Amino acid sequence: MFNGTVNFMFTFLMLLGLDALLGAGRGTVALVTRQRCFVLVTVALFALTGAALLLPRTAQDVALALPLEAIPTMVGPWRPAAPPPDEILPRDSRANDSLARGYTDGARTTWIAIGYYPNQTETRRPATGTLVYRAAAGPT
Repeated sequence: MFNGTVNFMFTFLMLLGLDALLGAGRGTVALVTRQRCFVLVTVALFALTGAALLLPRTAQDVALALPLEAIPTMVGPWRPAAPPPDEILPRDSRANDSLARGYTDGARTTWIAIGYYPNQTETRRPATGTLVYRAAAGPT
């Protein structure tokens, strides 16, 4: 790939009438050597990458394929139970949609809380540090 780019640059300089920079076979020292051409291409690629990183990025919202309510209320031996209290599994206000459910198999109860975030911009990202880890120490 670089070989083709270098050849293109040499041809481009010759078309512009700057073949004196290349030495043009007159016994002069070329100002643009193959090594310098590689360096110029590398610097140009780094500059373009830096410019691309500075461009503003917009996040497109991704719609849900199905509403959260489509999640089944009965899963195998698990039957519906009371949803978790907000003190234990709080809902995140940044989520566009959320669902909290409880399931029981008769002996055990489990709770789920799902938050839907259509994009991951700074103000709409899940707050996992405050929602996942318990504030009080003790068995989990």
